[in-house]
Order: sequence, then structure tokens, then C-alpha cells
Amino acid sequence: MSLAEFLSKDLLKSHSTGKAEITQLLAVVRREIKDVSVTGLSTDRRFACSYNAALQLSHIVIASTGYRTNPSKSGHHKLTFEAAELILGAEVQLMLDHFEIARRKRNMIDYNVSGSISESESEDLQKAVLDFQTHVLKWLSANHPDLI
Repeated sequence: MSLAEFLSKDLLKSHSTGKAEITQLLAVVRREIKDVSVTGLSTDRRFACSYNAALQLSHIVIASTGYRTNPSKSGHHKLTFEAAELILGAEVQLMLDHFEIARRKRNMIDYNVSGSISESESEDLQKAVLDFQTHVLKWLSANHPDLI
């Protein structure tokens, strides 16, 4: 599906962002990445923090491009990753596929199951998020330097 199709189906809406909004979202990303290192935090919660950082980075990409997801539509987390991939291109597909798998697991640990995330799963997601953060920051610098 294209961004135009997302708009026509009311899954995305036009949105005007600014430096303040992007700065706030980047602060959320930094908090989530920092919280992954909190002593005593369960692997489930570390995984969820990494997932949220990936989600917020994807929101940054979408907002910077002039859109926002429609939260009244179901599946807006999935849509966030799909739209970010359309904007950023195929070079991030593997990372965003990883985040889509993490989305389903995060949903389970937040609502249904405890203790199902292994240490290696949590660490793999954290690494993918750090790589994605680097990519998004480079993309922002190149495409929307006025927002950072």
C-alpha cells in the first residue's frame, strides 16, 4: 500500500510538525533506550522499552514527512512501521520487519503472558533499535535538518 492509499483509507492524516514535537519524541526515545539498562528490570520490560523506542522513531519519520497515524483505527502500531518503511525505503526493511515481530510479542507480554522474552531476544531488539536510531537521525539530518 502507498502513503496515498493510507490517506484515502483514513489510516494516515496530514500533520504539521515542528522542532518542539520532534525534540519531545526524541526525548522519549532516549528515555526508553536508557530505561533498558535499569538494574532489575525484567527482560519483558526491557523488550517493551526497546519496542517503544522503535515505535517512537517511526512516529518521528512519519511526522517529519507531514503525517500522523489515525489512533482511532485499529492496528495503528503496525501501520506506523509500514508507513515508516514506505518513507525510508527498502534499506530499513529488515529492521522494520524485526519491529513488526516485536510488536506481536510486545502485545503478548503487555496483555497476556509474563516471562516469555529471552535475554537474547531483548538484546537483539535493543541492538536493532540503536541501529534504527542511527539511521533515522541521519535521515532527519539529510531530509529535515530544521527539525533537529
